[in-house]
Amino acid sequence: MILTPIAAVAVMVSGAMAWFGRLSWWWMVAVVIGTVLVFGGPQIVSWIRGLFGV
Repeated sequence: MILTPIAAVAVMVSGAMAWFGRLSWWWMVAVVIGTVLVFGGPQIVSWIRGLFGV
């Protein structure tokens, strides 16, 4: 899938920008959480469904 390397580069670039003070660390956290939610969505949904026994 083409999005996986793009997401990895986005996290690396965001980390470097936050490291050098060009980007707020909160934006860096948002990029990481957004990446986790996008790529881990099906696993998160199945975990929540299993939690409630659906």
